[in-house]
Amino acid sequence: MNRLALLPACALLLACASHKSAPEAEAPVVHPSISYIDRASFSMAVPTSWAVRDGFAGEDSIHRVGDGIGLPAVDEGGAPLELGLMVERMGGGDLSTAVELLRKELVRAHGDATVRDEAVALCGGREGVLLTADFAAGGRHTLHQTLVGVDAEGAPWKANIYIHTGPTSRLSTASSELAPTLRPWLLTFCGQPGTHHSAPLRPLLGESVDG
Repeated sequence: MNRLALLPACALLLACASHKSAPEAEAPVVHPSISYIDRASFSMAVPTSWAVRDGFAGEDSIHRVGDGIGLPAVDEGGAPLELGLMVERMGGGDLSTAVELLRKELVRAHGDATVRDEAVALCGGREGVLLTADFAAGGRHTLHQTLVGVDAEGAPWKANIYIHTGPTSRLSTASSELAPTLRPWLLTFCGQPGTHHSAPLRPLLGESVDG
C-alpha cells in the first residue's frame, strides 16, 4: 500500500508512528505521491493526489484539497471531514512581526482559539515558526497548523494545513493521530526557489524510499 498517498488513513491506524527519520540526501526524494511545486519566491512539496485549487490569492498561491482522499469523507460523528493545504504571501515585515500578526489574527477571529508556537528548522538552515491553533466556529471544529517562513528577499509567507470536522471530533485537535502526518508537508517549505527540501517527509515514507 502507498503510505504517503494514504497518510490520513495511516494516521488513523497509527501505522506511521514507528518510522524513524533518515538524513537528507543530496537529491530530493522522488516518489509518485510527492509533487514539488516551484514558484517565483519558494518551493514546496504537496501530496500528488490532492485536488488543485490554486490561484485564490495571486498566481503564486497554492491551495490543495484532500477531502476523502485516503480517509473517510466523514468524521467519527458522521460530520464532513475536510482538509487542505494553502500557501500565500503575508504583508510586509520580518518573520517575528508576521508571526505576531498571525497570532493576533487567530485570537481576534476566534476568541476561544488556543495558539501554540515553536521554532522549526527549514531548508538551508533557515528559521521558521509553526503555529498550531484549534477552535470552534460555525458549528464546526478546526485545527490549523501554520508555518511562517521567509523567501530569499526576506518577505514572509504562510503555509497552512487545516482540518475541519464536526464539533466533537478528535481529528481536528492538536493531539489527534492525523495532525502529525500533515505537519511534515509544511516543513518542506523552502524560500529558495528550485530547492526541493524532502527531509521532513522521509519518516512518513519509511522503507518505501530508495536512497
